[in-house]
Formats: sequence, C-alpha cells, structure tokens
Amino acid sequence: MQMVKKILLGMFVTWIGFLAFMPKTELYYLLEKELVKNDIRLNEKSIDEGIFSLSLKGVTLFAKGIHIANIEEIKIMTLLGYTHLSVEGVTFDALLKGQAPKKIKNIDISHSVLSLTNIDIEGNGTMGELEGVVRLSDRKVRINFKEGTNLNSLRTFLKKDKKGWYYEKAF
Repeated sequence: MQMVKKILLGMFVTWIGFLAFMPKTELYYLLEKELVKNDIRLNEKSIDEGIFSLSLKGVTLFAKGIHIANIEEIKIMTLLGYTHLSVEGVTFDALLKGQAPKKIKNIDISHSVLSLTNIDIEGNGTMGELEGVVRLSDRKVRINFKEGTNLNSLRTFLKKDKKGWYYEKAF
C-alpha cells in the first residue's frame, strides 16, 4: 500500500511539474503560425504566462487582412484533461454591423476528456445570452440563444425551433 501511495504521489508531482513548466508562450506562437496559414492574424499587446494559464491582453483580430474585432483579454487554462478558454470584451468592427453583434461581453469555451467529442460554449453580449456545443463527432456547431434577446443583426443567420432561435453549421 505504501508503494502505491508513493507511485501516485510521484505521478501527481510529475503532472503538476509538466503543467507548470510547459512552454505555454511558445505553444501560443505555434498556434499563431497555424492560424496564419488560414489568413487569420492575432496581434496582442501583452502575454502573461501563469502556472496553468496564458493570458493575452489587447488582442486585435484580422482575417484576410481585414480588421474583424478588438478583444480585451483572452485567458487559456489547461490541466491537460480539462481546457478552458475565456474571451472577454469583444468589440466587432463597424464594417460588420449587419453581420455580427456590436459587442460580446464574454465567451467561455471548455473541453474535457470526459466528453471528448464535445466542446461547450457559453456567452453573453448585446445579442443576449447564448449556449452551444461543437460536436466533433458529426462536425457540427449549434448555438442556442435565449428567448427575448436582441438578435436583430443576426436573424438572417438564425433558424427557429420549439426551443427558440439557434445557429447551426457543419464544418
């Protein structure tokens, strides 16, 4: 029994050590290189690396050379079996007025090994509250909007069912 405790303690210390010393900033730069292949660019004012997290502040998002949005902060936290991405203060460019909400207060995206094929999404902004899921198994995204929210700029992209307005897309 004593040997099992030592092995479990050793595995736990190794796991914590791996997470603490993981090169998070370098992994972020690798992600940026992959995004550039799809003509998506992120320019950030600062990067702060924590023990289990990475925080980007003052991010500007460009797609195909066009300014899309300004983002106050992006926080990425991982425990290997669970990853959480928090995006706060997204303000879309005025050119996207009829295609995107004016501002998104926050979006939380999480993934767990307990549900490998699903990525959960929650958020709120000028369009109201939303919750959704990315189903990797059938390659679909579905985002449900709470009833009574301000969806005027998004209505052309949405469908309605018994539960309310939703956005669904295959990828």
